[in-house]
Amino acid sequence: SSPVYWIVETCELLPREADRPNVLVFLVDTLRADHLGAFGYDRDTSPRFDALAAEGLRFTQTISQSSWTRPAVASLLTGVYPPVHQARDRGDRVRSDLPTLAGALRDAGYETHAFMSNPTCLPTWGFGSGFSRFVDVNSYEVEPDKDARVVDAALEALDELAGRPWFLYVHAMGPHNPY
Repeated sequence: SSPVYWIVETCELLPREADRPNVLVFLVDTLRADHLGAFGYDRDTSPRFDALAAEGLRFTQTISQSSWTRPAVASLLTGVYPPVHQARDRGDRVRSDLPTLAGALRDAGYETHAFMSNPTCLPTWGFGSGFSRFVDVNSYEVEPDKDARVVDAALEALDELAGRPWFLYVHAMGPHNPY
């Protein structure tokens, strides 16, 4: 079975406030935004993604901070450039003393959960900071249904989180191979 990393920290139960929307970051590794209907592509390549994007907030002026996953995701989750978070090369870890998106949301009373399918972004490499639960959904396997398992794991968590504000980071790998 897949390893589950539970980060043991103190917690405070807070009532849900109407002005705290749930937050979902759904990252699809190596997916080109210019080939998605939600970003103007004229072919029907992504109906489910387009439906999800229609209900949320889309960022249309973003630039990745790196050409490969570890430093790019570290920048996404910390808000700083690779020279600051220091996860630039294969053996590098994210600096543990940096604030993170997950940590800020956790401190604001959110449940914070990550569902990962990429071995370069595991807690081993410093990506667990701020998450109360970090699930590695067989990140070392290369199989066609792996993304479905990542999404299924995230959907199962939603039942547990009902009534509480949540932040989910879901990292899929579908289009990555053979890159």
